[in-house]
Amino acid sequence: MDPRSARRGATICSVCIGAFFLAKAGLLDGLKCTTHWSVVPLLKKGFPKATVVDNVLFTGDPERAIYTSAGISSGIDLALHLLEEAHGPLFAHKVARDLVVYLRRGQDHTQDSVYLNYRNHLHRGIHQLQDWLIGHLERRLTIDEMAEMVARESP
Repeated sequence: MDPRSARRGATICSVCIGAFFLAKAGLLDGLKCTTHWSVVPLLKKGFPKATVVDNVLFTGDPERAIYTSAGISSGIDLALHLLEEAHGPLFAHKVARDLVVYLRRGQDHTQDSVYLNYRNHLHRGIHQLQDWLIGHLERRLTIDEMAEMVARESP
């Protein structure tokens, strides 16, 4: 990473552990930044002049035009955010739609995923029920109906 690019006015973004390259170049000194949750402690320890924020999708300093994101999908969120800032929400929406990104998340969303938090089991029937529930939020089911759906899908 060449810090001269930032001084010339380029917008600099990192995805995931790319924040380490920006930090090594001194570009994150005095800035809020983030990276993938699994290496946040390493970034904090290795670059104490940076203000490392954990559990956010992306950070940015529009004045210095330096942005960091937590991981691959949050890099897409950051890109959509920058497009919206530059060209408006309709343009960002159209790009998101073309990318088949169904949800545009803001920088204050956590790196935690409500959809993954409760999928740490191996039961296929429960996974299929969870997928069905997400797709049918308007429906009300009883515990017995859900149990029946899970039982039908059991191996």
